[in-house]
Amino acid sequence: MLIDRGLLFVLLILTVFVGSWPVGAGETTDVSTSKVKEWQKTLENSERELNADDVSDQRLTILSENLIQLEGAIRSARDA
Repeated sequence: MLIDRGLLFVLLILTVFVGSWPVGAGETTDVSTSKVKEWQKTLENSERELNADDVSDQRLTILSENLIQLEGAIRSARDA
């Protein structure tokens, strides 16, 4: 289970890093503030669950899948 938590922690950090990727000066983005807040809430909820002592392997798998999807959405928004 430690490997799963480690993987999720790395994904969480990567997602936060990608989400904070700087936008060039003067560039605009189509990502709305509400979308960023939604992503932030997802990350905070995932972090809270990861810190729980009783998180199951099944829940870790679901969290991992959700964070991978979130990372893709953030990358797409960054690249747009």
